[in-house]
Amino acid sequence: SKLALSITADGLPPPTYQWKLNGVDIAGASRREFVVPSVNASHMGTYTCEVSNMAGRAVWEEAVVAVGFF
Repeated sequence: SKLALSITADGLPPPTYQWKLNGVDIAGASRREFVVPSVNASHMGTYTCEVSNMAGRAVWEEAVVAVGFF
């Protein structure tokens, strides 16, 4: 299965994004949308996204992902 999470934020200057899994930065996950084409057990956990620019930062909370195999 595919996992797709997205967030929209506006600001000047345009904001940057950093997706996290269980509070840890996901390498390379710095776009508005985070996609995992093929989910497995290593993708289980709590996802958040930190959005920031020079005006400040906000943390989008949260998506809990559980993976089940049937």
